Amino acid sequence: MEYFAQQAVSMAAAVGLSLMGLNAATGEVVSMPKRRGAIAGAGGHMLALKVDGTLWSSGSNDLGQIGDGTTDYRESPVQITWL
Repeated sequence: MEYFAQQAVSMAAAVGLSLMGLNAATGEVVSMPKRRGAIAGAGGHMLALKVDGTLWSSGSNDLGQIGDGTTDYRESPVQITWL
């Protein structure tokens, strides 16, 4: 879980998203952006949906799961334009 959280924070920073966080001790919301995007990940790759509706992806891509038409590993997020 810690690895996924680190990857989610990295993805959010790379595509300019603010993340909502919770204080684990109190359960209080630390920050709540007025406009939200979304981040998801599985199997070594991440997806980010920005508030402007664009989709970005990074990570493992050996089966084309990034969605950019290649099988190249993507360290930095790339925009998925075919949707």
